Amino acid sequence: MRWLTVVLLLLALLSSSCSFVSQGKGKIAVVDWNKILEAHPDQVRLRRMKEEYSLLLKKRQEQEARGRAHLSDLDKLRQLRETSHRSYLSADLLAQLTERQTQEEMALAAREAAVAAAVEQELASRRQAVEEKYALPLFNLRLKREGLHLKPDEEKAVRDELNRVLLERDRERQAVDAEKQRFVAERIRPERQAMQERLLAYARELRAGMEGSLDKLAREDKARFQQGPESFQVLLGSVDRELDKRQQAIETLEADMKSDVAGIVTKLAREKGYTVVFYKYKANISADDITQPVLRDLQQLASKRKLADGLRRRTAPTAAAQGTSK
Repeated sequence: MRWLTVVLLLLALLSSSCSFVSQGKGKIAVVDWNKILEAHPDQVRLRRMKEEYSLLLKKRQEQEARGRAHLSDLDKLRQLRETSHRSYLSADLLAQLTERQTQEEMALAAREAAVAAAVEQELASRRQAVEEKYALPLFNLRLKREGLHLKPDEEKAVRDELNRVLLERDRERQAVDAEKQRFVAERIRPERQAMQERLLAYARELRAGMEGSLDKLAREDKARFQQGPESFQVLLGSVDRELDKRQQAIETLEADMKSDVAGIVTKLAREKGYTVVFYKYKANISADDITQPVLRDLQQLASKRKLADGLRRRTAPTAAAQGTSK
């Protein structure tokens, strides 16, 4: 990661870099780091995590104030902890399920491509037969139209006949394509069904684990809160740990987002031969602005996130129904 290290050190070495640039050495680029980070597909999730963190922190403070005055409010704080823990476990469940489904979909897509290639080989003779069937009639009609001096009504008749033959050929081509799609769908259907069954089983397994964790937490909290004021302090500590966990998750996501952007910038710098990439600068330096290329590469990451979210939305209701039926 030598390139990445060099890029990240540029802001600290801005003065010496300006001297380097002024001597005409190297190929220089600049990128709007903040703009790209703001366009990162995980920005929405990051803001939501921060809002949830702030909401949990606010509720913790409110509950602490009431709890110190009224120990009877301990049960409400227990419910808050349970809700927070359920939210965290649910998010983790969805993340694991999305990752597994993405892997399954990629494997199925590769298998479907292989099946389509095999079917295409099987239908190759039919496609060739269609082309050969119409090759000579089309050739003769075109030759007649272009090589003979026809009267207007004769030329129109030839043109109409040519269009009719072309239309028939296209219909036969489309029939072969439709048959190919049907063959592929029939052969891939059992594998798709098996994939869905595996995902449902995995979702049930995750749901059972989550409910078991919640049941264990509820039993522990019930015994703990029976101990009175000491339990109140223990509960506050558990909420604080939950807050720490969420803060760590926020910091990890922010670091991952920065790593994504730095990786894209580094890749472009290597491909385009840039010696120095400034994330921001004030000196009068002539440099290529690569913000838009970086944003375009980032869109590819956004597409992957969108696909993952779509898979999550399709599987989450089914997984929830399976968990309820149990």
